[in-house]
Amino acid sequence: GRGAFGRGGAAAGEFRQPTAVAAHADELYVVDQMNDRIQVLAFDRDGQMQFRRAFGGPGEAPGQFSGPCGVAVVHGLVLVSEEKRLQVLTPADAPLQVVPLGQMLGGICALDDRVCVADSGACQVHT
Repeated sequence: GRGAFGRGGAAAGEFRQPTAVAAHADELYVVDQMNDRIQVLAFDRDGQMQFRRAFGGPGEAPGQFSGPCGVAVVHGLVLVSEEKRLQVLTPADAPLQVVPLGQMLGGICALDDRVCVADSGACQVHT
């Protein structure tokens, strides 16, 4: 059946402008843009979406976000696009790499062994 989950706010399972989702294993990664975080949720035995964990928070340090807008899971790593950078993290939220990139990043996906990131500010797609 159809359904929805979440509501406005900053608590676990609440969102302020969810902008992107990615699935990996049995988990759903949701970009919670205005809360500067990624929330990870999964279905329970009754088919209800349950909060598992969140990572990020406002800031410029590795593992922190400033307006995250895209997420993808590629080869077991979590990639998060922000305005002008791409972050690579482990599924347990340990930051591995921060890549300065573009002018206004958005959606992100994997194509074979490449990562593609939309950049509306530069009117390009980075690969």
